[in-house]
Amino acid sequence: MMALTLVSKKISDNTARVFWRVGTKRTGIVDVCFSFKSDEVASLAELVVCRELIFNRKILNSEPPVSGQGIKLVFSAGATKKHFLQRSTSITGKKLAKFVGHRLADAKLVVSKDMEFMADEVSTAIERIDVNPEDYYSTNTEIDTPAIGRLNVTLHAIDQYEERVTGGKPLKGWASLKKRLENTELCQRKLPPKVLEHKARKYGRADNIEVWAHPSSTLHFLCLVDEGVKTLVTCFERE
Repeated sequence: MMALTLVSKKISDNTARVFWRVGTKRTGIVDVCFSFKSDEVASLAELVVCRELIFNRKILNSEPPVSGQGIKLVFSAGATKKHFLQRSTSITGKKLAKFVGHRLADAKLVVSKDMEFMADEVSTAIERIDVNPEDYYSTNTEIDTPAIGRLNVTLHAIDQYEERVTGGKPLKGWASLKKRLENTELCQRKLPPKVLEHKARKYGRADNIEVWAHPSSTLHFLCLVDEGVKTLVTCFERE
């Protein structure tokens, strides 16, 4: 099992220092500086570094994971785990956690403040990440699909998929949705004029709408096309 261990220490009301390690030799230290003050700065910083290491630097694998199976995340703040599981009362924490929570569903979560094998502050170059929360609330992910092509997937689409396919169970839909979107048999569907009129009122126009579905499925994927870029904005059932 691959494990990422994070230990955070509050430096000020808007800055926390996060020590991280994968195994015993890959280690680092990151100062996370937020554009606002918060009592939860330590737990929020752990979420930022978790996302940065796993999805931007791909510290656990050559490709970002689509689920948390086989992954252990060790947080030093219990609040980080609550944010991750969407059980927190913090709106900021829940929003920051949405991205990693969806994509690392089923990861084993552990809370520990153990500093063993962590990098030394004296001899280690300390990195810095400046965080505007709005930039981290975005959860769009671009994937390459054989039928639809390059596709941006929005958080709303994932939420709608979970609600309609997985019975509303939280943090279970991303891997399943990605698998469906990568099906080679997806084909474009035409919508009746009345449905297009409704979509036009909702999205402002209808000439940039594409709807895709599998021939044997009632689940449809609605994409908006803007200058050649396709974005999945919702999923819906239709006979």
